[in-house]
Amino acid sequence: MPHNNIFQKAEFNKKTVVVYDPECNQVREHGKLARKILENDMFMIQNH
Repeated sequence: MPHNNIFQKAEFNKKTVVVYDPECNQVREHGKLARKILENDMFMIQNH
């Protein structure tokens, strides 16, 4: 996961990070992770 202070900046501006900077790499990566979790029908953690 990329790491920067975008979440703090968004909070400071009283916005969600998606509203504050929807094109941010960190937002995209969190979106990918959320989709993988929602699409997981195996109900187990994969090691890869």
